[in-house]
Amino acid sequence: MNIAILYHVKEPPQVGNIRKPMKEGGYSDSGSDLAYELNKNGYNLITPVENPNEKNNIDWVFGDDDEGITKAINMGADVLWLKMHLEYIRQQKRRIIKSVKNLIKTVCL
Repeated sequence: MNIAILYHVKEPPQVGNIRKPMKEGGYSDSGSDLAYELNKNGYNLITPVENPNEKNNIDWVFGDDDEGITKAINMGADVLWLKMHLEYIRQQKRRIIKSVKNLIKTVCL
């Protein structure tokens, strides 16, 4: 398995009357923590840069947009780990799956 961690780059969905404010850099911090630990424990981790800096969150994770997913797969990821708020995953699931399917079709043709 070659794992790439995806984080959501867009503002999170509103749940009830509450919307968590967007942080600078999206929500790459929790994904980068996970990626760092997976890497430290010997998992095959795909990162956007060759030698990720442990102090730079964005070195460890890919955005969940078409660009991030395409980059992760092109770099060898065969597992996309969605490190996101559950409601966001529910809302974005079809878009993410479509992005992956379109990429797979392009690669296979």
